[in-house]
Amino acid sequence: MSTAIFDPKPMNVDADALRVFSGLAKLKGMTPDEYVADWVNSFKPATTGVSVIGEDEDGPIFDIPDALVYQPRYDEDGAMILPKSWKDDDD
Repeated sequence: MSTAIFDPKPMNVDADALRVFSGLAKLKGMTPDEYVADWVNSFKPATTGVSVIGEDEDGPIFDIPDALVYQPRYDEDGAMILPKSWKDDDD
């Protein structure tokens, strides 16, 4: 067994898993360390969060990435269609 550190606690990785990562890394022309780092980084969000870019008399001015802005759909009668996950549980 070897130990790889995925912040904040160490994780035990068996020899078979290390061989798989080593083989995949070799196929991509990377070292196993580079391949594991690339794999771990693939779980990072594609977009960073909201940031404050200034301030005016009403308060802070925010920069909100388009990926974080909800783009609603509308029904034929003009009613906004909300995601099912927003539905209240009190039926």
